[in-house]
Amino acid sequence: MCSPSPDHTGWQCAGVGPAPAGATQNTQTKSAAPSPSREAARTLDWVPRAELPADRLSLLPEYCDGAYVEPPFAALSKGELEKLPMQVQAQQLQYWLQDRAELTGSVQVTRGNQSLIASNATYHEPQQAVTVSDGLTLREPGMLIVGQTGEFHIDTGAASVTNSQFVLQPSALRGTANVLNRNDVGDLHVAHGSFTRCEPGNEEWKVTSSTVQIDDGAKFGTARNAVLRVHNVPVFYTPYLRFPVTDERMSGWLFPDVGIGQNNGTDIAVPYYLNLAPNYDATLTPRYISDRGTDLGAEIREISKYGKLELG
Repeated sequence: MCSPSPDHTGWQCAGVGPAPAGATQNTQTKSAAPSPSREAARTLDWVPRAELPADRLSLLPEYCDGAYVEPPFAALSKGELEKLPMQVQAQQLQYWLQDRAELTGSVQVTRGNQSLIASNATYHEPQQAVTVSDGLTLREPGMLIVGQTGEFHIDTGAASVTNSQFVLQPSALRGTANVLNRNDVGDLHVAHGSFTRCEPGNEEWKVTSSTVQIDDGAKFGTARNAVLRVHNVPVFYTPYLRFPVTDERMSGWLFPDVGIGQNNGTDIAVPYYLNLAPNYDATLTPRYISDRGTDLGAEIREISKYGKLELG
């Protein structure tokens, strides 16, 4: 339902009917609300092991407590995505011709398999950009960003989000960022953030850094001025850290294994993986135990027509 705006420069529209799918509504219910940690985990697509479907559970390693499960997406190439139109849903819209549109209430902006969800947003027509100042969720295949303020460019897919949490689904990498920028080719740049592979709510270990760079399609990301923290206690610093963001076999440092106990104190192991050949590899693991000293572990694996060999 639309009527002229008070200044007669555009239209003011109020939606009728249900809110758009995936949007948040302010409703009251008598059922018990989930705990904050569980609700936060759901916001980041985390599903506990007990609630995973059988087909997904069969692929989950035994040591994992759950998995990130993103909603289904249409498979689109970048060329196909750029040709698709923008679609907007909101409970109320006020439009100024060739200038901007104010979107209010359960806002959802989509283009192909990219989406932005917010309670309020402004669409700037000349710049083909949407800005949000009070909370937003950005989605596309393999990536989820939840932040406080942001700007999303419809025509290129570039985005900038402040005070955000992000999840890279393929690598189960979770992080935070004061400022997160995604350029038009899909490269991520994090300023003053952190990352971990622990599930939401678990801060057993994380790496904080001044910057993180993860290029689109890259097998490794890089962090500058990186500090490994165990239960938020800094235990290791390096000016440069290269870390894997896919499960593909490549030589390089793997994520650390960190623990704290009464018998060993702080226990830190940092494996280095050697992809020597298609049928054999090796892992060298320097280890530091605060109450016992240093250690170096090694594992060699080989698969042949005669069987599988492992040496430790």
